[in-house]
Amino acid sequence: ANMADSRTLQRRALVAASIAIAACAAAGLWLTRGHWGAALQLLRQEAERRREEAPGAVAACCVLVVALWVILLIPSTPIEVTIAYLYGLRLGFPLVYLGKVLGCLSAFAIGRSCLRDCCERHVRKTRLLRAVEGAVAKEPLRIAFLSRAAYLPIAFKNYGLAVLDLPWSAFVAALLTVEVWNSLQFALIGSAARSVGGGSGSG
Repeated sequence: ANMADSRTLQRRALVAASIAIAACAAAGLWLTRGHWGAALQLLRQEAERRREEAPGAVAACCVLVVALWVILLIPSTPIEVTIAYLYGLRLGFPLVYLGKVLGCLSAFAIGRSCLRDCCERHVRKTRLLRAVEGAVAKEPLRIAFLSRAAYLPIAFKNYGLAVLDLPWSAFVAALLTVEVWNSLQFALIGSAARSVGGGSGSG
């Protein structure tokens, strides 16, 4: 009984922490609305300066920022384009890809564990998700690929599918395959801007 109570407390603590992080992120987005251009400009300048001092650390931070943005459901396109602008296509694309994959895997795991009850409540309220649930049971791999490739909210692709009992193998196969193009298209935009802007380095 004590072990069960401990697990319940840990689960509640994780849920509370997740909600707090999401609330802080939302508050930050609201407070900085209209200033994304300036914020990204400062981020780019700081990353360029730090990249010479600690290239590995800056690259790792880029991956983690993209992953965190995906987990918190914050639009990551500006960050992805900025990273490709900083590093060019050859280095920017793998950084963006790794960040997206890490973020999606983490979100799927969170949706299947500590936030499962919360996600399930939202799934049951949506007729589309209830319909998809039956399709997932019959053709999990096909639904995984179609969902990942379609222009659907990232919340559905990660948290929604997590509670529809989509097998991990189907989720990972679709993620690793389809996310190549999803990441590449924004990396190409950032790389093109770098070329036009006369950025140094390979791209």
